[in-house]
Amino acid sequence: SSPNAHSTLKLTYRPELDGLRGIALLLVMGFHAQIAGLEAGFLGVDLFFVLSGYLITRLIYSQILTGTFDLSHFYIRRAWRLFPTLWVVILVSSGFAYFLLSPSLFKDFGQSIVASLLFVSNFLFWHESGYFQAESLDKALIHTWSLGVEEQFYFVFPLLLLVLTRHNTQVSRKLAWRLGLLFVLSLGFSEWAWRTRPSLNYYLPVSRLWTFICGAVVALYELKVFSYIPTIFVNATRHSANLGSIALLLSILFYEQWMPSPSILTIIPILSMVLLLSACHTTSLIYRLLCFKPLRYLGLISYSAYLWHQPCLAFSRQFFITDHLTLLQSSCAIGFSLILAYLTYTFIETPYRRNDLNLNKTKSVIILIGSSLILILMGTWIHLSQGMMNRRSTEQIMQLNKIKRYGQIAVNPCPYTGLYQCDLGKQNTQATYALVGDSHAGMYTEAFQQALSQKGFSLSYTGDGWCVPLINFYTDDFRKNNRVCRKHMTPALKRIAQSPHIHTVFLAAEWTHYINGQRHGSSLSRYYYEGTRNSLKPHAKTSTDHSIRQANQEAFTHALADTLDLFRQYQKRVIIIGPVPEYSFSIPKRMAQLSFRHLAFDSLHQDFLQYQHDHRLFFELMAQYAISNTSTQQGKQQGMLQAVSVWPVNEQFCTQQQCQSYQAPALPYYCDSNHLSALGAAKVVNAIVNSKQIFP
Repeated sequence: SSPNAHSTLKLTYRPELDGLRGIALLLVMGFHAQIAGLEAGFLGVDLFFVLSGYLITRLIYSQILTGTFDLSHFYIRRAWRLFPTLWVVILVSSGFAYFLLSPSLFKDFGQSIVASLLFVSNFLFWHESGYFQAESLDKALIHTWSLGVEEQFYFVFPLLLLVLTRHNTQVSRKLAWRLGLLFVLSLGFSEWAWRTRPSLNYYLPVSRLWTFICGAVVALYELKVFSYIPTIFVNATRHSANLGSIALLLSILFYEQWMPSPSILTIIPILSMVLLLSACHTTSLIYRLLCFKPLRYLGLISYSAYLWHQPCLAFSRQFFITDHLTLLQSSCAIGFSLILAYLTYTFIETPYRRNDLNLNKTKSVIILIGSSLILILMGTWIHLSQGMMNRRSTEQIMQLNKIKRYGQIAVNPCPYTGLYQCDLGKQNTQATYALVGDSHAGMYTEAFQQALSQKGFSLSYTGDGWCVPLINFYTDDFRKNNRVCRKHMTPALKRIAQSPHIHTVFLAAEWTHYINGQRHGSSLSRYYYEGTRNSLKPHAKTSTDHSIRQANQEAFTHALADTLDLFRQYQKRVIIIGPVPEYSFSIPKRMAQLSFRHLAFDSLHQDFLQYQHDHRLFFELMAQYAISNTSTQQGKQQGMLQAVSVWPVNEQFCTQQQCQSYQAPALPYYCDSNHLSALGAAKVVNAIVNSKQIFP
């Protein structure tokens, strides 16, 4: 049929969609507020994407069918829908940022202003850090990454629909094939990317495209463009809607932050949204629940609330100088963001969306570009002025600069070849020492390079992040470099053991993390042992936290025994570099916050008893091996007392009362919560290198 046949086509308002928006908003706000039980709140963004795909396709294609679609008018309407509220949020946030953020954070904030107004903040935050890293919660505009993805979709998808329908609006089969191909390619890309580049996967629009397509397909079926969709997705029965709501509820309850997103795993909540969009009958209980007035109103103000909630939470963390707000603090921040959302929805968003100013196309473009350009210039100035450093005295600026400079992680001088591998120390000297481990070994490389160059020794380094220096020990957790570590670490350890030149091997790692399976409240990981020692259930998929920790300890114990046996077989001396004191917050970041507010650093010390408690399992395990190595006369005669020893890192930082995290007056020993800075690493390495027993 021709476009004229659809001239009477009229889109009806669906109030339950506002309820779905409200649910998505609550999930995202709960996730950013770190509310227990809402670890799956990141799925809220996926729900927004499905809704966007549905609504925008429904709008555009209905106008294409009636011959009324105007691309430039569509883009201008989208701009008036998004920009005015975004301008207000950026302006108000800039005021809070001026008073609360240190120069380095304010500088980054300026950069994020520019990126958010250009709708490319997803690329900026991809380069800066991962979405699930603690530092992301401090970024007031981190959430604008999803606006960037949406606008990139809105820019491309209308063009795609216009191209496909240029000569004939009835191209359902061609459109279905092409959308199906894009769906498969996008989902396939996300499956590849989460295994190799998880941060890229999270932020890139290519890996998110399939979620928009799911919503678009429902809209195209509703417009009778598609007529051959599987019944389960389009049959408007209570059963389909119930199935969708149950699947969505289970996803919210049981999905965890560590799960790859987007990926094949997130297809369950995505398809649950498809069911709810296509089969939510007006007489069903699900429909009535979604039309609950408070939930619907949350959906109506969801754009404003989405923009306000993260700045309110981020600035609350800065004000209270904490990484984890209390429930009361989070509730107040969320409540305040909803008040601001009501105001901007009523007085900014709604009038501009209705075009109460009656602006023509030319005036609209001038105002939109001009207003955005002013804020872009402001953000650029904040960034180029190094976060307006003149806000503080020269003395304070010098201290903040020192904290930033000394709070950097040491540079790993080794090239990457599966693992980072190279010789450190004096050039053209045969390496007789080896250092193997994860990032807690890598943080010592620069210090060893400098110290051994002067001492006249050479050390062979092998390691990578999350790569435990134990044989037959691995995890299936994709976040922890499992593919690289499992493939390369055991062969590397065997190669070092068999080297005729190396006589001393340093093993360094975040030991307690691997024994426990987690660090400071992070999600729990399961570790496995695949050697030949007796084990209760070496590959059992245990479920409870307690059983996982027990299994991890058993796996670690067996793998450690195998590793020490390997080096003992080749008569190598093993020195296990002990654990550093760890904190629940980034030391240089906290120092900068305190310094910026003229507050003392007293809260940065750790009680020595706390250090002993945190690493109790490690020291108990080491004590067991010291006893077994010295328990027989034969062992003593063979010098096994020297064969395995622990270098007590705590002696470089701790007294019997407390552990220091910085060198007075304000030089941090750490670059984050658990990795030593170049200064801290040098403190440990210099003590090791100056030991006559190790480097005679």
